[in-house]
Amino acid sequence: MVIPRFAGFVRWCTRCIVSLNLVALALLIYCALWRAPQLSARRKHSVGDDGPHTGGYRHAPGTKHDHGGGIEHLTIARSIFVFYIVLVHILGLVFPLRACWAISELTNGLKHAASGTRRKISASGIQLLQKSQSRTTPSPISSGGSSSETLYDADDELPTASVFHAIILPNYREDIDTLRETLEVLACHPQAAFSYDGRDDSLKARRLLQNIPRLTFNTQIYLAMEQREPGAAEKASKLAEEFLTSFRNIVFTLHPGDIPGEAPGKSSNESWAAKEACRKYAMRSGSKRRSDVIFTVMDSDSHLSYKYFALITEMHLNHPDTANTTIYVPPIVFDRNANSVPVLVRVADLLWCTAGLSGLYETSAIRPPTSVYSLPLSLVERVDGWDTFPEAIGEDLHMYVKCFFALGGNLTTRTVFSAASQSNVHSDQKGIRGVIATHQARYKQAIRHMWGALDTGYAIKSAASLAWHGSSDKASASPPPDHHRVNILVLFHRLYEAHFLPVHLGTLVISSVIYTTLTPAAAIPRDLQWAFDIAGYLRILGALGMLRMLSLYERYHRTCVRSREDEMRRAGLYQHMQGAFTHRTFWRNALDYAMFPVSGILYGSVPAVQAQLCHFWTVNLTYSVSGKPQSQRKPLLDQVFDTVV
Repeated sequence: MVIPRFAGFVRWCTRCIVSLNLVALALLIYCALWRAPQLSARRKHSVGDDGPHTGGYRHAPGTKHDHGGGIEHLTIARSIFVFYIVLVHILGLVFPLRACWAISELTNGLKHAASGTRRKISASGIQLLQKSQSRTTPSPISSGGSSSETLYDADDELPTASVFHAIILPNYREDIDTLRETLEVLACHPQAAFSYDGRDDSLKARRLLQNIPRLTFNTQIYLAMEQREPGAAEKASKLAEEFLTSFRNIVFTLHPGDIPGEAPGKSSNESWAAKEACRKYAMRSGSKRRSDVIFTVMDSDSHLSYKYFALITEMHLNHPDTANTTIYVPPIVFDRNANSVPVLVRVADLLWCTAGLSGLYETSAIRPPTSVYSLPLSLVERVDGWDTFPEAIGEDLHMYVKCFFALGGNLTTRTVFSAASQSNVHSDQKGIRGVIATHQARYKQAIRHMWGALDTGYAIKSAASLAWHGSSDKASASPPPDHHRVNILVLFHRLYEAHFLPVHLGTLVISSVIYTTLTPAAAIPRDLQWAFDIAGYLRILGALGMLRMLSLYERYHRTCVRSREDEMRRAGLYQHMQGAFTHRTFWRNALDYAMFPVSGILYGSVPAVQAQLCHFWTVNLTYSVSGKPQSQRKPLLDQVFDTVV
């Protein structure tokens, strides 16, 4: 009876590790700044300046017994506080410096990919893909729901030298126009027009593709719906019917709402759709060909370039040794409606974006995805798919951590130099009500983001399982790999940056300001004054680093927008998407540079504290969809063929 209770207590402590650290920090601040002076005053009052312990001797100024401006006796709590406040500010400086390096590398990589995409796709890759095109017969296009449908006919096989992309589009209570626009962007890819829908002999398709390289891919679209959403099946059926001839195959799945312990949301819907896909591929495919099936998971409002799939295909074919243990991660950019949202919301998304970009430099071993990522079917099966319990609400990071520990820290991550376009949270209301509603929607989204602090506890449990059992991979029968201890340490550093640093840095700064304001300068012990001075200098350097990071983001944003504009021009769609590009200039967005501290606290530190306190009694969060801008354009497919004709 005692052991199960103790085990439950340990699980609770692990789950609440971030929350418990917040409480520990508050106790540390109290003991170091407020409790220690009270004890010193009592000691001084009870012993006196000429007490029996000193024999009437007054200690010289500057010794450890000197009070009031000297170095007061250093308590354990104060020692820890002095060390920790300096350490936190050093880590707060490391982040913008690393982000500057990563953004600069990404910008150069995106420019190279944009200017040389046709040359960059290797000749061997094209030959393989063209060979597979000549040997592959498209399967009948299907729509609708679920297990009764098969991906291929009985006589079909996966191509012998091709990569099959299964795109999972999870959503829960998303607006149908948001989903439709995402599918329209995918449908306008040259791969979709050339091979997804079987219209290779169409004059319209040929005229559309005359300026775009013809790379053949096999693609399946999965609309991962939630049964608990009213009208989900009808919405999915309507979309499947609209895009019936736009892709090689489009189906939808409905995640049942009566499975105990499975929360509605992105991760549960992905898990259900992936299980359906894995079951279908298992019917006809050998292990060799199954290794060439790649799942791509994306948010409902993410827009991907055709280059994204071309580059993944090339990397997958060129690195066969690590193909089964690789996650492909693109950078993201908020470039569709950033200038139409309030400045605090725009800056919050900018900071969220740069946090994701900060790990995508070339030599980085840890590159957690944000919103969009791809991974092979073999890796999905090895880790037993996506988790569905409430703690997995931070789906992107959670799946990354799961794969990471399943491979003993030997997960390969490759950056895809094709940015995923995102839209900012936006309310359709007008005037001041719309501004307030947009801020409220962004705060709700921030709560959902910060709820992902539960992944730190999950990582600790996975690390403990890895150390105890040799592998956290319960689904794989293969021998556990050697642990990559350096990568594990780097992963926990990144988790600290994401889940601890925003709250701890803000709490330490506020407490220091309050203490120095209420305490006379002559009464502040020298050790604390030294720590406050060092922390102040580091904050100045950190602020300069953040400003430099924002200035580098301008160049990165401009590169992403120009690349997307160029692609839409070559597809003949640019004039129809004038409102879908957001350009940044220094003078237009100068206020962003001044507002990043306010936005960081409002949409970073504050919701993080709220989420961490809530974790003491619950892990359940009611999933709410953030508002997105509504498209007012004519359906994109109609625009394509109106243009080319």
